[in-house]
Amino acid sequence: MSMIIGAPTETRDQLEMTYQFLESIRSKVDRLGVGLLMPLPGTPVWDEAVERGIVSEDMEWDRLGIDFEKGDIRRCPIVSRELDGAELSQVFRRFNQLQHIVNARGEVRRLTEENWRLGQELEALQTELESLKGSRAVKAALRVRELTR
Repeated sequence: MSMIIGAPTETRDQLEMTYQFLESIRSKVDRLGVGLLMPLPGTPVWDEAVERGIVSEDMEWDRLGIDFEKGDIRRCPIVSRELDGAELSQVFRRFNQLQHIVNARGEVRRLTEENWRLGQELEALQTELESLKGSRAVKAALRVRELTR
């Protein structure tokens, strides 16, 4: 599941409702991505951000990058009219922490399922090997292995 927060008209209450929704389904979701609405050239959000003096054609373009490890959006252009940069940064860090929790649990679930699948595969191979132990081909292979040691 992916979300973008920080729309120009998104309120604190709406962000809180979104967060509470994600909290309520976090045990049912294996992947979560939360991003910040970025003004990109050619979009209505860009046009509004230019009008408001938030971005320009000669800005440092690396401002559009987010440090997702730390949840750091301080250099990003903030298009929200409802929250200032500090408030949105605090909200984003909260969403980012939830994202890390959901993704870690999802990875644990995926690895647990893969471990179970590999265990089943190993069990099937051991059963097959057990059934072949008395065959002439296996006995010959074991003798060859002993000779090459």
